[in-house]
Amino acid sequence: MESTKTEILFWKVFHNKYLFSIILKQIHENEWVNYDYFGYHVDNRKRFKDITSMYWMIEEGQFELLKYKIKSKEEYIEIDRKGMEELFSIGNQSIVKELLSQLFNSNKRNETIKIIYEMLPTLPIITSNTLHFKNTNKIFELLFSSSSSSSSSSSSSSSSSSSSSSSSSSLSSSSSSSSSATPSSTSSSLSYSFEIYSPLLECAIKLLEANNLSNLIKSPNLFISQDFKNRSFTFTNSNTIKKIEEKLEIILSNPILYNSDYSNLNINVTIYGIDGGMKLITRNENFGLFMILTINNPIIQNKLIDLNYHQLNLTTQFKDKINEILLNHNRSIRVKELHKYLLNLNLTTTTKTTTINLYESIYMDHLIYYSRYGEIIPTLKNENNLIDFIKVSIATFNVKALKTISEFDRNLIKSKFPKLHYKETSIPISIPREYKSKEEMVEFINFYTTNYDCFVCFHFIQDRIIQDYILKHLPSISASSSSSSTSTSTSTSTSTSTSIEIEYKELIDSIKNKEFLNFFPNTWNEIIRKITAYSFLSIEIKSQLDIDWIYENHEKEFLKRSIKSFKGIEIFNFQSFQLLNYASKLFSSLPPTNYLYYNNDDDSLILSRPILYNYPFKKSIRECDIEQMKHLYSTKDDNFFITPFDMSTRLYEPFFSCKSNEQIINFIQYLHDNQFKFCRPSLVKKVIKSIPSTLEKEQSLKLKINFHNLDDEAKQIFSKAIEKLSIHLIKLMVENDFFPIQEIAPSLLDQFKEPIYSPSSKLAKLYSIPFENGEKAKNLIELFLQLYDRDINENQGLKSKDFNIVINYLFKVLLSVKGISIQVVKNIYNQISSRSFIKIDHSLYHVVFYLSIRSQLLARYIMSLPFIYSIFTDDEEAFPQYYASSNYGHPGYDIKKYLNLQVFSFDFIFGKDTSFDAILEKLVDTLSYKPIKDDDTLLSTEDDYLSETINSNLHYFLDIRREDLFLKHLDYIQQQFLNNRFLIIDAFPWKSRNQYPVDQQSFSNCNHCENLNIQPVFMGRIFLYSKFLIQSASKVLSDYGFKKFLSLSSYQTFMESILNVNFQELDKQTTETLLKNAEFIDHIFKIHYKPIDNDSNNPGTSNSNSNSNSNSNSNSNSDNNSDNNNSNKNANNSNSADLNEYWNRIIYKNIKNISVSMFIRFQHLFIGNNCLKPINDKDLELLFGQYCFDIDLRNLIVNSIPSSNYFKVTNSMISIAVQSNKIDYLKYLYKNGEINDNKNSDDSQPSLLRHLKNELSESLEYNCYFDWLN
Repeated sequence: MESTKTEILFWKVFHNKYLFSIILKQIHENEWVNYDYFGYHVDNRKRFKDITSMYWMIEEGQFELLKYKIKSKEEYIEIDRKGMEELFSIGNQSIVKELLSQLFNSNKRNETIKIIYEMLPTLPIITSNTLHFKNTNKIFELLFSSSSSSSSSSSSSSSSSSSSSSSSSSLSSSSSSSSSATPSSTSSSLSYSFEIYSPLLECAIKLLEANNLSNLIKSPNLFISQDFKNRSFTFTNSNTIKKIEEKLEIILSNPILYNSDYSNLNINVTIYGIDGGMKLITRNENFGLFMILTINNPIIQNKLIDLNYHQLNLTTQFKDKINEILLNHNRSIRVKELHKYLLNLNLTTTTKTTTINLYESIYMDHLIYYSRYGEIIPTLKNENNLIDFIKVSIATFNVKALKTISEFDRNLIKSKFPKLHYKETSIPISIPREYKSKEEMVEFINFYTTNYDCFVCFHFIQDRIIQDYILKHLPSISASSSSSSTSTSTSTSTSTSTSIEIEYKELIDSIKNKEFLNFFPNTWNEIIRKITAYSFLSIEIKSQLDIDWIYENHEKEFLKRSIKSFKGIEIFNFQSFQLLNYASKLFSSLPPTNYLYYNNDDDSLILSRPILYNYPFKKSIRECDIEQMKHLYSTKDDNFFITPFDMSTRLYEPFFSCKSNEQIINFIQYLHDNQFKFCRPSLVKKVIKSIPSTLEKEQSLKLKINFHNLDDEAKQIFSKAIEKLSIHLIKLMVENDFFPIQEIAPSLLDQFKEPIYSPSSKLAKLYSIPFENGEKAKNLIELFLQLYDRDINENQGLKSKDFNIVINYLFKVLLSVKGISIQVVKNIYNQISSRSFIKIDHSLYHVVFYLSIRSQLLARYIMSLPFIYSIFTDDEEAFPQYYASSNYGHPGYDIKKYLNLQVFSFDFIFGKDTSFDAILEKLVDTLSYKPIKDDDTLLSTEDDYLSETINSNLHYFLDIRREDLFLKHLDYIQQQFLNNRFLIIDAFPWKSRNQYPVDQQSFSNCNHCENLNIQPVFMGRIFLYSKFLIQSASKVLSDYGFKKFLSLSSYQTFMESILNVNFQELDKQTTETLLKNAEFIDHIFKIHYKPIDNDSNNPGTSNSNSNSNSNSNSNSNSDNNSDNNNSNKNANNSNSADLNEYWNRIIYKNIKNISVSMFIRFQHLFIGNNCLKPINDKDLELLFGQYCFDIDLRNLIVNSIPSSNYFKVTNSMISIAVQSNKIDYLKYLYKNGEINDNKNSDDSQPSLLRHLKNELSESLEYNCYFDWLN
């Protein structure tokens, strides 16, 4: 029943126009977001209907708003290239996919497709220069991976909407294909929306991952040129064989993408990638042959040979022999035989031009052959080739190949190369370097180390590879398999540890050379895993087993190198003092020269005393481990440490983390009872400060600390506790009879001297502290008030002065809390005021913060004043330009002179009867207008004070969206022109393009303007708006408010501002607002605008008087009438010139503001018998460039202005369209008969159709368009 009444009441209010208008006004004027004061400006809120830019919505993160406007069929969205690029730059790819999907399934589909279609050919350039993705592939992935199979109905609706739009008629066939096709769930939405031509497909092959490329080529809308077929395999040329093979396999799956025969074909191949990187195949010559020999997949190799792809760019004289080998040999060995033949050919041929090698040297070709087939060609076997063969076999862990080397050859290598070979030649990237299976690796290591002496020359590189495999790769495999396991039981962990120990032992046992074996520890330990991690900082010692393992393996090269190379301070992190003592005794048995030797005195050694005890000491404190501290205190005397212990070193965890309050209390009490033994003062302070604020009163009472024994450290803790608002520490110290308020109070006098505003930064900035500190500040003030009351009762207020300092300090802290409520401030203020001996300070600091707490809008007003040069602070001595007396050091505008602290009291600002408007009115009057009357020197010291200040006020009212105050102050300005007794009239500038007459200019309201209450210009003076005021007004004011804004000074203010030489370029929204008011502005120019005749002999008289005086010698009525007519004609000509100048400024000053869509919306202003600004071809060229390829605009101009030649189809236009990829526009012209084979008017030029064919043919894409171009 209640809900029914509420609904009835809602509809009554909704249908009541008066109530509804009031509600809407409140919604529009009130701020619904709690901004900081600097967040209030005209652009922080836009009217819903004015938000049309997709670019703006994405840039501002208004994704939900964009989604709504996309779904709505009635909402207009400006979708352009800039907005689409911004869409692709969104970091969250799921949002990009969602927005793209919604766009494709909305009535904005055609616009979206059109923009993206134009972007795609240059997408690699866009993404590398503009967008934030790491690589272009991600863009393609977003475009081509979203499914289009959501529903057949959506495709059908998209198709119908496509066919209804003339601007996308060229895409209608694609849409129809999309609706008729039944794509699979993996098909790309774009691949079924676009006609995919060769340039796009080329980019896709180069940039897409294989799975997305596979989806794309399934599209029914592929249009493939012959040139693309010639080159399709070359687009796969990458920097890895795996990627080349993946993409070759995809292309080979679709026969329309390649030729059936590549015999005797020569093309120019791009060697460099989009990113400038070199590809794997680096030469044009013999490209096809090189590709076949480079890849490893025999199936793909044979398919390419079947297509005669080896003959692509084949330049060698041995073509016939190559063809014979490939034809006569079995498919399984023909590539091998070809490779073998080429190696023999390269060695036996003396002429360099006849050699065929993949790389710059025959040597590299040999290495590839060895790695692929694991054998040496008998006819080419020699000492060098044998070394290369061994090198490749070892580098690829090919034990089978190594075993083919005879014992004689191994001994030969041993005798010839008995030393390390440091200049190892690199192995080609086309040779795979992956580890083999564990069994194969065990076999390889066994054979390599058994013949270790034969392979001395390879030890430098290969030893490290095997070491990395055993010590790094094996643990990483174990770790990954462990993390992938779903079980978290102890038994699983133990099983994993046992498994790696077994595998490690198996690998170590396979090493048959003692020298090489000496590098590795005897058994596995998790310490190995930590050391081999490149970022390890220390070795954690958890048990005696770890210490024993280090001791047993200390002579192993791996451990020795690792520990000696460690650069940190604490290499061993012993988990307890017991482990440390155990290690000390064990390592002390080593010789003094040993790197692990423990020395009690030398703290430069790894195991020196201060360093070793550092970690367990910190750990004991963090974990509140009393037992460990007992062990330390019982085993070491006071003189144990050479230097006092320093806790300034890195702490990995905060103090006392995850410990109960009871544990913390007991631990700190234990440290205190032992005089904080081995702790430096800095550590004592850190321990005390780390006491958690969650301690209950009963718990804190258990903690008994004699702070007097800590002396200065305790005072510093107390002072810091006040600054950090740590009430629990203050309570703890007070409960332990430590309250040094007299000692610390003076230091607080220097606090909070931070300026509210710094002129050097050019940005007003209020000081603030986080909101969560508000409750802390409140509670701490109340605590000190309680302590003050106790002092009054016990000591008759001896410490009142100190309490006054501390409480005032804390009250200023409270005022600076960001978002503190008025109620909290009032409550604390009243509590403090109730104490007789405590007086709350009242300074500029207080007033500014009172105002900001009352409303951030009040702070915004103060901080936006243009002539605030002073620094807001209570510290007069810190800034010499200010003095305690009234003689201010600053010669210009000084807020301290004008902001009366007695007027802006606490009661006035927070009083119940004081409204926001009353405070604001008082501020405006005090800080803007009264200084003129009270400070005679102000206008001479601050240039343009009045103009800038009033403009600043007007901007402020717009920023806070108070149209009523804005219009009120416009009326106030107008009134000053009529009140010559007020000083303000003399301060208004004479800045205008023309000298207005001194006499009052007459003005009569016409029917069109009578509701605006327009006043005449007085004394020849007008008020000029600032550069940006027109823009701000257009974004905030209502239609009536904007007209009132235009009408100031009989419209002359607006006219002079916009026609002024310092005119600021308008933004898009302001341009649109002015176009909406075009009829009204045209009325102003024609009826009310009074241009002044600068050539007049008497600039102080009106035009009419000047004209009549200039003809005073004539007595003829006809002559007078003639002169008056000429005068009116001249005035009209002047009006017309100014009106043209106005149109030029709002339209042509920044042509980017007038988009095609905006021009079409306001076409009535430019086209038609009654239009205000007739458009011509020159205007169109200024707005849209020499050529425009928008179909909707073309139809509008051609149909509305038959005489226009702007869209005339010419050969040069066709050339530019082809270069700009405007194929959809050309297709539209062709289908509508605009491009035909009729004879050209210029006999020397071909017909339009012939020229189009020529252009397309030259672009290598002629065959792509054969289906629509006959």
